[in-house]
Amino acid sequence: MRPVLVAALFLTAVPSAHANHRIWESLYVSPGVQIGYGFGQGVFYSVQMSVGNLGYIIRGDFIPAITIGIRKYNDRTMRYADVQFSTIFSGLGFGRVWVTSVAKSEEGSAIKTGRRFKFYVGFVALGSYDSYKLAGKRPVRNLGLFLVLPIVSPWYDSGF
Repeated sequence: MRPVLVAALFLTAVPSAHANHRIWESLYVSPGVQIGYGFGQGVFYSVQMSVGNLGYIIRGDFIPAITIGIRKYNDRTMRYADVQFSTIFSGLGFGRVWVTSVAKSEEGSAIKTGRRFKFYVGFVALGSYDSYKLAGKRPVRNLGLFLVLPIVSPWYDSGF
């Protein structure tokens, strides 16, 4: 939960390119669904929610956001939170994962944590690559297809 709080603080504390905006005027939310393939893991599906602030466009190019989501593999469930930076047609993100195994094993169903990286391209329909690494394990690499629906605050004025 701490990474989500840090990311939320980040979204509200970064100097705004449009300092006269109230925070709710430039927020957007973007729910998404994903299907993909994890190499060595098989097919997975994910749901996620991103929240960003268009008023905090960094150097005119990158829009910061936070994302939380859940992914279901055959034998495990992964929850994730990350900070992402997007342009209109691409982006990348860094964050944390929490993985719970649902298979019966010696390790039981303890939660394991790790790091996550993602890269994506597209608009509304996006291709994605991501990987995560748990301590003492090899990285898990994934390819996927996302469908997202960015919803911008009705009060946002882009200046166009």
